[in-house]
Amino acid sequence: MTIRQRRALGITGVALLAAFAIILVLVVTGASTGWDRTWMQDLLPWRESVPLVSVSLFLNVFGSGVIGTYVMPLLISGLLWWRRGLRTGLYFLIASLVSALLVQLVKKIIERPRPEVLMVSADHGSFPSGHTANAATMMIALALIFGRWWIAWIGTIYVVIMALSRNLLGAHWFTDTLAGASLGAGVALLAWLVFFRPERGKHATRLSR
Repeated sequence: MTIRQRRALGITGVALLAAFAIILVLVVTGASTGWDRTWMQDLLPWRESVPLVSVSLFLNVFGSGVIGTYVMPLLISGLLWWRRGLRTGLYFLIASLVSALLVQLVKKIIERPRPEVLMVSADHGSFPSGHTANAATMMIALALIFGRWWIAWIGTIYVVIMALSRNLLGAHWFTDTLAGASLGAGVALLAWLVFFRPERGKHATRLSR
């Protein structure tokens, strides 16, 4: 990875965290309430779709809790350590843990109530979405590790589906999921810059079309 590419990643990471901060301000001040409630009302008819609800319920279990927060990151980190080395495995694990810890910290500080139409059991806070943050962190990290654009595209689709599933189940407001995606992706990008220093005369990774 060239110096220019690293700089672009750094700027993008900072911009994502800045976006998270802006969304946080909108939530705390109540400026986002109208948008969030309108979006939640628009999604109500989609709850009649059994396939959509079934997929959302699966992602509810798969995307967080013990499986999504601990089992999946540890399993993937172990595989990356085995195939790509200790530093790569640690990068994935630390990025995932930092993202999860930041989500829980902000949840406890903000203590935003969840939507009234909640279809699943959930923890104390609505902002930000841990499921969406976790998905964004893992998929951005994998895209950087393997250096393939198609992984980034698949990851983006997965994050969008995860976010929509959280809204559909009434587990999160729209701004919760948007903030979660921004936080998770920003953490993954900035953690990459910490763990992997530029190599002179070489490309540390190559993003192939």
